[in-house]
Amino acid sequence: MIRLQGVIAAVLCSLIFCGCQSTDDAAKRRAERATEHFKKLSERTLNQDKLYTLPECINDALKHNLDLQVEKLQAAIAKERKTATMLQMLPHLTYEYNITSRSNQPGSKSIDIRTDDESLETSRSSKKVTNTNKVELALSVMDFGIAYMNSIQAEDAILLAENQERRLAQNLSYEVAKTYFEVATIQSAITETTELLERCRGIETIFDNLKSSKNLSANRILMERRRFVNLEKSLMYYRRNYETSCVRLRTLMGYLPLEKIQVNTDFLNNYNIQQVPAVDQLEELAVRNRPELSRLDIESHINLIEIRKSIVQMFPNVKLFTDWQHSSNPFLYNQSWWEIGCKAAYDLLKLPSKVMTTVGHYKQSEVLEMRTKALSLAVMAQVRIAHANLQEMHKMYNFRSKICDIYEQSLQLAKNSYDAGGSSLSRFDLDRLELETAEKKIQKVRALGSCYLAYYRLLNTVGVRSFDLHKKEVAANNIQTEK
Repeated sequence: MIRLQGVIAAVLCSLIFCGCQSTDDAAKRRAERATEHFKKLSERTLNQDKLYTLPECINDALKHNLDLQVEKLQAAIAKERKTATMLQMLPHLTYEYNITSRSNQPGSKSIDIRTDDESLETSRSSKKVTNTNKVELALSVMDFGIAYMNSIQAEDAILLAENQERRLAQNLSYEVAKTYFEVATIQSAITETTELLERCRGIETIFDNLKSSKNLSANRILMERRRFVNLEKSLMYYRRNYETSCVRLRTLMGYLPLEKIQVNTDFLNNYNIQQVPAVDQLEELAVRNRPELSRLDIESHINLIEIRKSIVQMFPNVKLFTDWQHSSNPFLYNQSWWEIGCKAAYDLLKLPSKVMTTVGHYKQSEVLEMRTKALSLAVMAQVRIAHANLQEMHKMYNFRSKICDIYEQSLQLAKNSYDAGGSSLSRFDLDRLELETAEKKIQKVRALGSCYLAYYRLLNTVGVRSFDLHKKEVAANNIQTEK
């Protein structure tokens, strides 16, 4: 007996203290998990020789971004919860087995109610040890209705998770595009600036010669030197931002931020942005497609189901049941029997609470309706701002492009004249003009990158990946209308 008590005590102590861990244990586990995660993340590497395009970067991000993977798992969890909720509609099927043992013999006697005399001999109606078996099948009408409505809400929860995943994918695509254009424009600016600095490597010698010959004033020489110092400063700025942008782009794509990434900059050679629909059509398209508005609609439907659940709970709870029982008591006339019945229960004191809960859900529906209207108005405002920003960036690009063309034409004319020997410009003036032309070209490229970014911002604001699908839909509707 003492040994048995010791075993029980040991088991209880192990159950109590098995979940406890010290600070050192937590730190050790954190180090192990960090090593494991770093190893898994290091398995994916970038191809250093490949020039990544924007669609490739977006596809990689949609496949491997960890935040998006979390949302996909949340959607899968919502589906499993729906299955669990639907199974709650099944009736209750229970099996009971009871065994009882007494220390003495159960018995009873009868007393005459008129004379208080014992009328019968003392008798027993059961044994010292009896066991009973019971199988019961029961269905609560209210529980079944609540479980059915819970399954509808579980379906809505799946839609909520899918819309959350869709919006996160849209925001992720926009962030990838934004970072991609930053990397591309800075990469182009670094290339242009580095080549220009290489060509002007001997500019200090020219400055010294001009200073010695006194062909230019000291103030003019300092001014020109300041131009080249600013150029070197810009190159340092570009390189620092390039590293930061590469780290962000690799992180969004699901890679470790340890390697550089080279992107394709061919799109910066010309303006190739598709024509967007009218702003009124964009507003209508955004109100129909933004996942945030769909989420509010789903939340309104969930609240509507909550109202119906509150109303159902105001009614009596009716329970239908049938069971089969068997007893080992040999003194019973029937040792096995079936039962079928119906139970109804109504808690009157809980009715006011249910009424006020229903009123609260009705108020919540008004709040959701107002939030939907407010968000719709905000979405339309965002579309207007994004559309105006795209138009402004387009004008800015045209302006920068015009200035760049003028400088390039002036530089070409100056080079032709200098090569022919009939130009009054010196080599110093030609280098300065080439520097100014390179600065205007960089400004043009960055303006074009801003145009592309404004276009993708408009796509994200509307909530679509491309306007081609919208154009096809409009064309199909027009054909159907003509028919």
